[in-house]
Amino acid sequence: MNRGREVARAVGRAGFLVWWGFLVAAVAVRPAAGAIGMFDGSTDLGRPGDDPYHAGSASYNGEIYTVVGGGSPWSHEGEYGHFVYRQSTGDFRIEADVEVIDDGLLQDWVRVGVAVRNDIAPGFGNEREVSFITFASHPTRADGPRGTFLWRENRAEWTRYASLAQGQPMRVALQRNTINAAAFVEGFADFGQGWQRLSGEWCVALNETAYVGLAVNAHDRYAFEIGRFSNVRFSEPVAPTEFGRVPGTPVTVGPAGGHGCFGMREVINAGEINSLDDVVNSLHSSIGIIADYTAPVINIHDCGYGSRAGAFRNDRVFGVVDQGYVARGSVHGLAMVAHAKIQVPTAGDWTFCVSSDDGFELAIDGVAIARAGNKSLSDVLGTANLSAGVHGLQLLYWEQHVDSAVELSAARGVKTIVDNDFRLIGHKKGSEVVIPGIKGGITVTTSTPGGYGSINSLSRATAALAYSPTRTVTDTAINYGDPHDVLGDVGQYDGVRNRIGGDRPFPNDTLEDDNDFALRAEGTLEIPVDGTYHFGFRGDDGSNLRILGQTWDRIVADATGSAVIRGDTIETNELTGDNCTVGEITLTAGLYGFELLHFEHLGGANLEFFGGSVNAPVYELLTTGGARIIPDFDGLQLVPEPASMALLSLGGLALLKRRRGPAGR
Repeated sequence: MNRGREVARAVGRAGFLVWWGFLVAAVAVRPAAGAIGMFDGSTDLGRPGDDPYHAGSASYNGEIYTVVGGGSPWSHEGEYGHFVYRQSTGDFRIEADVEVIDDGLLQDWVRVGVAVRNDIAPGFGNEREVSFITFASHPTRADGPRGTFLWRENRAEWTRYASLAQGQPMRVALQRNTINAAAFVEGFADFGQGWQRLSGEWCVALNETAYVGLAVNAHDRYAFEIGRFSNVRFSEPVAPTEFGRVPGTPVTVGPAGGHGCFGMREVINAGEINSLDDVVNSLHSSIGIIADYTAPVINIHDCGYGSRAGAFRNDRVFGVVDQGYVARGSVHGLAMVAHAKIQVPTAGDWTFCVSSDDGFELAIDGVAIARAGNKSLSDVLGTANLSAGVHGLQLLYWEQHVDSAVELSAARGVKTIVDNDFRLIGHKKGSEVVIPGIKGGITVTTSTPGGYGSINSLSRATAALAYSPTRTVTDTAINYGDPHDVLGDVGQYDGVRNRIGGDRPFPNDTLEDDNDFALRAEGTLEIPVDGTYHFGFRGDDGSNLRILGQTWDRIVADATGSAVIRGDTIETNELTGDNCTVGEITLTAGLYGFELLHFEHLGGANLEFFGGSVNAPVYELLTTGGARIIPDFDGLQLVPEPASMALLSLGGLALLKRRRGPAGR
């Protein structure tokens, strides 16, 4: 937005601000500088005086908290706005009625809600912090009112979100439960018919003592917006395995599944798909194109994620692509339902994971255990305590636009991340999984940021390491990010598996956004047994990986479309935010020297080095002493019962092509 326009907008609101100031002064009983009701105080987040440009304020009249906040979007680049806070140690639940005050100049994406943040220190370098917020936005926003849960798991990451477009939330809630030494944070919204769980997220980086309270963000650096909060409650959290469990959305159309497969129905061309309600309407609509089929597992993606999205390999195409209704890369506005019966071998807690772009609802025995709204690719975990035996499963999924993916897996116990304990539901035991390791340490050499001019290619990286000041350290793994970069995109989804956590600063990290530097990592790979392996890197910008004296078989993942094999090297020499490249290579047991070369030009900076045998469900960071062999095992199995529709299997996908109504292809 043009700054002149923003300033003019702010000036145009001056009269309203004066009126509002008199009103606030008349009802306020405590100043924002000290205690405000049940809260310790309030502060502007971001860079006060710059972003947000206008100072925020907060007041309390014994019943209502009134908060005025400005700031750029509370999103990828930081948390901005005004925050009314109290320190909280351990688990908590905060909930409040929320009202977004419409002064006629309201931004569609204003955020008025309840939040938790590790720190409240303002100023440059403190814009991004571990944080969670559940909020309402403009009640008449162009794409529909909604409740949204938005989070940042560590300072170096982008934010992620889940939302439900079921109307304007009357009340929002945020809670933390500590399970297995990790925080599980959930967001809820009440649209007038009881609480709806927006999503939940594990976070090991959320401080035991954090700041919890009320937040208003204007989504505009030079503007301000106003939120009112009433019936604010601060209490113990409700157990995450029980609270928010509402009946799943019953859908009876489509194949019922059987013969050890999911029964699948996909519908396109039946209207816009932005919410769970749209999915149900589309599936039951008299128009659109239907693709019915069965599948042994749910592991599907369409464009944008290389050869693999989520945690597991061997992704399939959507049924509408397989049946010829749309071209690959063109799946938009899709609704899907999957039905199955699962056989649970032992009673107890089971964690289910849906990795998706966009939203979904997963129900077991008619009870929703996990939901998410429109979002980019991310894992959502839900835990259910199940008896041994047969249980009904229904997955509703939708794709709004651009990239699409959906994957369904499960693991025994209560889990906080997707690891090698997870298997796709329906997975059959195969050969053992082998994870290579590093023998000894990794020698990592980095150039000084900016010390050799512009570094925009691998040849410039080689020169920088030869001729500019360098730093050399010994490390146990390559999993780096720049905690001060302007994008904060460390550990985002890499087209191979879900993000690998535990990012550390680059060895040459400064307190600035570091640009134009090179890195070389050298060490020895330890291969436990003969076999075919996948090794890869993911970073911003370009990289290459050598396994000295060996020959790569092929490229299996190529996020940029420009990866090449040069003898013993796989290479992506591009300016890109995601250079994810994975190569396949056959090796005998033993030790092999490797070299990883990387350059960072401008913007975000991150790098990961990972691998595994070709059948590894999840690629892992390659670490010192990390070589091991993991026996494979069955995932939760599907019950081989007769399907309600006779579908003949064809290569794992049984097809029944149908078209309904007037919609064309």
